[in-house]
Amino acid sequence: MPYQAFTVSDGEVVVAVGTDRQWLVFCDAIEWPDLVADPRWLAVRGRIVGRAELVPENTRSMAARSMRDWIALSSSRS
Repeated sequence: MPYQAFTVSDGEVVVAVGTDRQWLVFCDAIEWPDLVADPRWLAVRGRIVGRAELVPENTRSMAARSMRDWIALSSSRS
């Protein structure tokens, strides 16, 4: 979690975060360390239970950049 398409500035990007480690990488990529620091989101169960609160936060972050930006960021952290 998250595992869905997000609207970005010029289209949509699918995000598939399946593990807690991937969550850390994702938070680094979207440059939002507050998400990592929040204990509610550290484990996948918390992200699932808090989905209604977490997804809007992710949506705002993702919308701020283009597809090209997100692909470049994800590639640099693989």
